[in-house]
Amino acid sequence: MTLGLRIFVNSCSSLLFCLTSLPCPLAIAQSVSIDQISIYDEGNAGSNPSFDSSIDTIRGTCDPSGSATPEKFNDTIVGITITNSANATVRLSNLTYELPRVKGSQRFRSQRLAFIGTIVVKPGTSTTVYSPIFSSVQGQKKLAGSKLLVSSIAGFRTITFKIAASIGNQPLSLTASTTLSFGNIDRCT
Repeated sequence: MTLGLRIFVNSCSSLLFCLTSLPCPLAIAQSVSIDQISIYDEGNAGSNPSFDSSIDTIRGTCDPSGSATPEKFNDTIVGITITNSANATVRLSNLTYELPRVKGSQRFRSQRLAFIGTIVVKPGTSTTVYSPIFSSVQGQKKLAGSKLLVSSIAGFRTITFKIAASIGNQPLSLTASTTLSFGNIDRCT
């Protein structure tokens, strides 16, 4: 009996590997997918973090006892949960993201960003990977790998994340979006 490898690609660029000697499910969605996007803007990424969709763009001051204490202001990190229902390990290469209307009508596309820690998703598992997307620099935030300030963005924006990966020796691209709120947020409480 010869075992072959078939690859199915759906509209989301997910892959499903099936052994040809076994029945292959037609539900392609049960392969490799992004299941959750979490944004950490308060220096709290890691185990059991809280997350929200608000990005603090400018460091303010807190005044609990009459002294001007700078508010908590950190890099912004994205956590992306990937589920691998395929029969092979997924290897993650890098992350890019796009934001519309960053400076006027200009669309911003990040450079390739590295992941912090884990870069593989084993078969039959879900893994959350992390990457910094906005850098805290002198009381303001910059788009990672850019000189553009996040403070030039106000209101709600849809951010699209794209992960370059491979499964076996086949390239894989995973894409997902979420909406974030940008503004001067009070992190003093």
